[in-house]
Amino acid sequence: MNLTDDEILKFQRGTPILLDDICAIYSVTIGEIVDLGYNTFQQYLSVLTMTKPPISSSKDSEFRQLLE
Repeated sequence: MNLTDDEILKFQRGTPILLDDICAIYSVTIGEIVDLGYNTFQQYLSVLTMTKPPISSSKDSEFRQLLE
């Protein structure tokens, strides 16, 4: 998920971001981050923003189907 500057500003304001028309992601408050723990919050954030690795070989067609 690559966010544009407009989307980042809206998220910082508290406006939810629509994720592929599947769900809305709402920003958390500072209090929620403190209650959760900053390291845990960073882990959750990295999971939300990661991308799938590219598959370069055609040998692993079964693995490719699982990722798509």
